[in-house]
Amino acid sequence: MYALVTRQTERGGVLFPEERISRESALKQYTLNGAYAIFAEGRKGRIESGKLADLTVLDRDFFTCPQRK
Repeated sequence: MYALVTRQTERGGVLFPEERISRESALKQYTLNGAYAIFAEGRKGRIESGKLADLTVLDRDFFTCPQRK
């Protein structure tokens, strides 16, 4: 998700900066859109009763933390 938002490489370069997307869009790519891409949006992609879930616990707010590695 870092690369989607910043377009920075591991070596510090920037690839196609005009293709940066918002943090909200990056999160949707990994959740809702990922489930949709494999025709599983009825079973996963959102935190809802009865759906499968993989959870990640972060120690800060993904939407407001600094864009550093």
